Amino acid sequence: MPWPRRVVLWVVMVLIGIGVYFFLRGVQEEFYHAPRLAFAEVFSFGLDRLCVEFVMAELRANAHHIHVSPPQGEEKQWYVEATFAQEKAREAFAHKMEVFFRFLPYIGFYGERERDGREDEYRLFFHGQPWFLLRGKLRAPFQVALVIDDLGYSLEMARKFVDLPIKLNAAVIPKLPWSERVALLAHERGKEVLIHLPMEALNGQENLREQFLLRRGASQEEVRKLLETAIAAVPHAKGISNHKGSRATSDEKLMEAFLEYVSGKELYFLDSLTAPSSVAYQVAKRVGVKAFRRDIFLDTYSSSEYVTHQLYRAVRLAKNQGYAIAIGHAREATYQALERFVKNFSDPEVEFLFLSEIETEEKE
Repeated sequence: MPWPRRVVLWVVMVLIGIGVYFFLRGVQEEFYHAPRLAFAEVFSFGLDRLCVEFVMAELRANAHHIHVSPPQGEEKQWYVEATFAQEKAREAFAHKMEVFFRFLPYIGFYGERERDGREDEYRLFFHGQPWFLLRGKLRAPFQVALVIDDLGYSLEMARKFVDLPIKLNAAVIPKLPWSERVALLAHERGKEVLIHLPMEALNGQENLREQFLLRRGASQEEVRKLLETAIAAVPHAKGISNHKGSRATSDEKLMEAFLEYVSGKELYFLDSLTAPSSVAYQVAKRVGVKAFRRDIFLDTYSSSEYVTHQLYRAVRLAKNQGYAIAIGHAREATYQALERFVKNFSDPEVEFLFLSEIETEEKE
């Protein structure tokens, strides 16, 4: 071999050696129960282990969580599970592995990658035998469902909310002057529609203001007729929630009749949880209805500052338990706070969803 080509070859080998050294310096003792490697040990290190070190270094640089199972006994294969917090990190790792796979055949390895939605599977083979299996997945975003109750009184106020560029769940009270129009508008604007069904409250004065009401003592036929009317009055509804209802939702017999009918209509149920004594969520689960419970009221106090505070509280709760459901009302202060929040909020770990899209198992 002519001497210029020898020099180039040696330079390349030295550069590769230096690169490998710096990769190995990053190896943490907790993964392999061994101290960091000295430069002199690199060349006595097996190629298979060297490849593991490369993959692990890239995982530590990009993954949120890593679990490693080294080969046990006579087994040859490594098993690794990794979770990526962001799509950007997942793609950065995938790019490095793509480059790495091109190099592998020169040293007796080859690799395969399969992608299925949010999950990736990397398989590495050494001399034709399975040697390394990595399953990587994108962590599900923390989920927040925002519900706006009491829609149907005003078309103008409803229009403000449904025009916001965020996924909202629009809860429309049946049989109000603008109920049908608001439901159609919300659906047209890409929002999810719920029937916000008035139910009997403990405070009798509140019941007097409701002309359309699910009351304790209603027969199964009365429940059926009431719900048929509500469904017809609120087109495109995918779910149903209770408006008030502190007395009704505490009545197990009434909730059973109500929710058995709901199950036949393939609607989900959101317990607004207006009373701690509510049994509606438990009954819904028992009769097979997809069910949720409210976590936070956004506007117990009708000031935009308070609503903003509650919106960020909902985000923190979602990060703690996986998802959170926050209910606000069709009020000007709530709209102003939500409009500012939509413009200013930016967190790639948080996703705003329709209730029908919530993937996490319902909280018990």
